[in-house]
Amino acid sequence: MIASQSAVKKYVADMEAYLACIVDAEKTAVASMEELTPEAEQQRTEMLDKKYNAAVEEMERMAADFNAEVQAYKARDNS
Repeated sequence: MIASQSAVKKYVADMEAYLACIVDAEKTAVASMEELTPEAEQQRTEMLDKKYNAAVEEMERMAADFNAEVQAYKARDNS
Protein backbone atom coordinates (compact mmCIF):
# COMPACT_ATOMS: atom_id res chain seq x y z
CA MET A 1 0.00 0.00 0.00
CA ILE A 2 2.90 2.35 0.78
CA ALA A 3 4.44 1.69 -2.63
CA SER A 4 1.11 2.49 -4.28
CA GLN A 5 0.82 5.69 -2.29
CA SER A 6 4.29 6.73 -3.42
CA ALA A 7 3.40 5.94 -7.03
CA VAL A 8 0.23 8.02 -6.81
CA LYS A 9 2.15 10.94 -5.29
CA LYS A 10 4.70 10.74 -8.11
CA TYR A 11 1.91 10.60 -10.68
CA VAL A 12 0.29 13.70 -9.21
CA ALA A 13 3.62 15.57 -9.19
CA ASP A 14 4.28 14.54 -12.79
CA MET A 15 0.80 15.67 -13.83
CA GLU A 16 1.24 19.01 -12.08
CA ALA A 17 4.47 19.48 -14.03
CA TYR A 18 2.61 18.56 -17.23
CA LEU A 19 -0.09 21.14 -16.48
CA ALA A 20 2.50 23.85 -15.94
CA CYS A 21 4.26 22.77 -19.13
CA ILE A 22 1.18 22.97 -21.36
CA VAL A 23 0.29 26.40 -19.98
CA ASP A 24 3.83 27.69 -20.53
CA ALA A 25 3.99 26.16 -24.02
CA GLU A 26 0.74 27.85 -24.99
CA LYS A 27 1.91 31.22 -23.64
CA THR A 28 5.13 30.88 -25.63
CA ALA A 29 3.28 29.85 -28.78
CA VAL A 30 0.85 32.76 -28.55
CA ALA A 31 3.63 35.24 -27.81
CA SER A 32 5.53 34.14 -30.92
CA MET A 33 2.58 34.70 -33.24
CA GLU A 34 2.60 37.94 -35.17
CA GLU A 35 -1.14 38.16 -35.69
CA LEU A 36 -3.72 36.29 -33.73
CA THR A 37 -7.36 36.99 -34.40
CA PRO A 38 -9.74 37.04 -31.44
CA GLU A 39 -11.41 33.94 -32.87
CA ALA A 40 -8.14 32.06 -33.14
CA GLU A 41 -7.17 33.15 -29.64
CA GLN A 42 -10.54 31.90 -28.36
CA GLN A 43 -10.03 28.54 -30.08
CA ARG A 44 -6.54 28.20 -28.61
CA THR A 45 -7.86 29.05 -25.15
CA GLU A 46 -10.67 26.51 -25.45
CA MET A 47 -8.24 23.80 -26.59
CA LEU A 48 -5.87 24.53 -23.71
CA ASP A 49 -8.79 24.45 -21.27
CA LYS A 50 -9.88 21.07 -22.63
CA LYS A 51 -6.38 19.59 -22.27
CA TYR A 52 -5.96 21.08 -18.81
CA ASN A 53 -9.38 19.94 -17.58
CA ALA A 54 -8.90 16.44 -18.99
CA ALA A 55 -5.63 16.10 -17.09
CA VAL A 56 -7.21 17.36 -13.87
CA GLU A 57 -10.13 14.95 -14.28
CA GLU A 58 -7.69 12.08 -14.77
CA MET A 59 -5.84 13.07 -11.58
CA GLU A 60 -9.15 13.20 -9.70
CA ARG A 61 -10.10 9.74 -11.00
CA MET A 62 -6.73 8.38 -9.93
CA ALA A 63 -7.14 9.88 -6.46
CA ALA A 64 -10.68 8.53 -6.11
CA ASP A 65 -9.59 5.05 -7.21
CA PHE A 66 -6.67 5.08 -4.79
CA ASN A 67 -8.85 6.31 -1.93
CA ALA A 68 -11.39 3.56 -2.63
CA GLU A 69 -8.59 0.98 -2.48
CA VAL A 70 -7.32 2.42 0.81
CA GLN A 71 -10.81 2.27 2.29
CA ALA A 72 -11.23 -1.33 1.12
CA TYR A 73 -7.85 -2.23 2.60
CA LYS A 74 -8.72 -0.62 5.94
CA ALA A 75 -12.12 -2.34 5.98
CA ARG A 76 -10.43 -5.73 5.45
CA ASP A 77 -7.88 -4.92 8.14
CA ASN A 78 -10.58 -3.98 10.66
CA SER A 79 -12.64 -7.11 10.04
